[in-house]
Amino acid sequence: MKKSLALITPMYSQAEPFCEKYAAVKTDGKWGFIDTSGKVIVKPEYDATLGFADGLAAVKRGDLWGYVDATGMLVIATKFQRANSFHQGMARAVLSGKQVVIDKRGKPLFQRYRPSLQRSSPR
Repeated sequence: MKKSLALITPMYSQAEPFCEKYAAVKTDGKWGFIDTSGKVIVKPEYDATLGFADGLAAVKRGDLWGYVDATGMLVIATKFQRANSFHQGMARAVLSGKQVVIDKRGKPLFQRYRPSLQRSSPR
């Protein structure tokens, strides 16, 4: 029988895979992030998270989403009804009920015209 080793002391009720050297972890019903050594980089204070991508992670507080960086700083305020991960410096989000594509400062670059982030059904 093969033994397995815990690299990080189990102390979280849930943990997601590492993305860009950080993993989302849940404790006491709230989400945060740890690095590969187990050090907390984003205190568990969010209701939901998406993994790090392009140096930022989407975080949800209440009904709204924003973005944190790897220092744990909330760099884009929680003001979006929906949020997606960044890719090549841009992310899709919903602001005031409208789809937008934002930059890493949270500034809308342009508005999308489809009414939701969900894929349209095939014809």
